[in-house]
Amino acid sequence: MAPPRPLKIFVSLPSATYVQRRRFEGLLAYAHEKVRPRWLIQFFAGHAPSSASEADGIIAFLEKPAERAAYLRLGKPTVFVQPDFTPCQDPPRRHRTATVVVDSSSEGLTAARHFLERGFSSFAFCGYGGVAFSDARERYFVQ
Repeated sequence: MAPPRPLKIFVSLPSATYVQRRRFEGLLAYAHEKVRPRWLIQFFAGHAPSSASEADGIIAFLEKPAERAAYLRLGKPTVFVQPDFTPCQDPPRRHRTATVVVDSSSEGLTAARHFLERGFSSFAFCGYGGVAFSDARERYFVQ
């Protein structure tokens, strides 16, 4: 009996910044360790739902609800990776989806506690002003 064909997984993750590259590398490491023989991963730059039409599943970083809705309309099992959560407008309920959301507030608090528990009394936060996830981390970092 022939082995089952690998599942084609469409991945659209930005990789311009350090954090984005680390997220991308984490996905690659997981795929290599856990699912390598069963997944055929196809990476795409940008967001083109039509490119994912032949895929068996989708993993994508999409911040805009309209972009997420376009992928959901394809009817594929989908995982969204994002720094915060804004629900899709009327998402189709028949699709299998999951969302991986980063708790930015908890990250800021955890980082500050890490320094305090190690005896540091003077340390700083460096982030992106006006960016929601970074502002949330900073708010909890400085508390």
